[in-house]
Amino acid sequence: MNKTVNINLAGTFFHIDEDAFGKLQRYLDAIKRSLSDPQGSDEIIRDIEARIAELFSEKLENSTQVVTLKELDEVISVMGQPEDYMVDEEIFEDAPPKAKKRRSSHKQLFRDEDNKFIAGVSSGLGHYLGIDAIWVRLFWILLTLFSSGIFIVIYILFWILVPAAESTSDKLKMTGEPINISNIEKKFKEGYEDVSDRVKNVDYDKYGNKVKSGASSFFDTLGSILLTLLKIFVKFIGIILIIVSLTTLVGLIIGLFTAGTFGLWGHGEFMDWYQLVDTTNVPIWFVSLLTLFAVGIPFFVLFILGLKMLISNLKSIGTPAKIVLFVLWLGSIIGLGILGIRQATETAFDGEYINEYTLPVRTG
Repeated sequence: MNKTVNINLAGTFFHIDEDAFGKLQRYLDAIKRSLSDPQGSDEIIRDIEARIAELFSEKLENSTQVVTLKELDEVISVMGQPEDYMVDEEIFEDAPPKAKKRRSSHKQLFRDEDNKFIAGVSSGLGHYLGIDAIWVRLFWILLTLFSSGIFIVIYILFWILVPAAESTSDKLKMTGEPINISNIEKKFKEGYEDVSDRVKNVDYDKYGNKVKSGASSFFDTLGSILLTLLKIFVKFIGIILIIVSLTTLVGLIIGLFTAGTFGLWGHGEFMDWYQLVDTTNVPIWFVSLLTLFAVGIPFFVLFILGLKMLISNLKSIGTPAKIVLFVLWLGSIIGLGILGIRQATETAFDGEYINEYTLPVRTG
């Protein structure tokens, strides 16, 4: 029986085995000692912890699972050992016996706001395609000129839908570099040196960058306005979906409940008419129930979708509920289809027409 420890790693809550917790602490302490430059070490450690938390989340199927030595060793094999970047080999002695070879990460599309001119879309595409951003910018300009401005709309869509590379992990994913200790430290130092160079050269570059800075500021403001308008539009669509779906559901429930009640208790003209046209001998309450599921479930899904548009952090109804709704909807569709075929078969009939003609016959 092993004890478990609750930890908060980069803002994410984990249950971790006590032995794994001790090893994780030693690993992080070893990383701190391995950093060649103490300047900015806190930021580097935060990025490394965020990456470890991301890897833990990928390996755990749900939030109630416990991080064990097995998951920790797999994460360490991806992140790398601190001694890989130092001469001292005794810095971390708890290395997994057969560490897996670190694999290169696949590139992911992000907007590169560090090298942006407008929104960083071209820079991000340049990293993703492996070409210089200047060629991507020329490509956008040419396509915009020859498409009567259609590609401006496409650019705006990229701007809205593609996330910006904000964290060090995102920037490494953008360039396709493995997210390990060495690359996180290197990327942080590159950013620090870039800021330092800008401060040193501010007097020389301020006139050259004035137009670019003004353009970036303008387009940042424009992007914020467009994003706000898009959010308002999405919430408006959500309200429409909620009103339409809720009205339809209420109407269906009232109408079909009334019809089903007539089928159980009612008599009179309505039941006489139904029995006259119905040849399947299926109770009307059962037909009403199938109709409610077949028509009502899609509108219920639209209602949930509308709520999610209004409330961004709304929790999902859960996979089991989705499966049950899908099975009920599919079963009701099949049931109504079978009833429709039976109704059509019962009302179909074969007919025969006999026409007699008297033909004059001449004798002679």
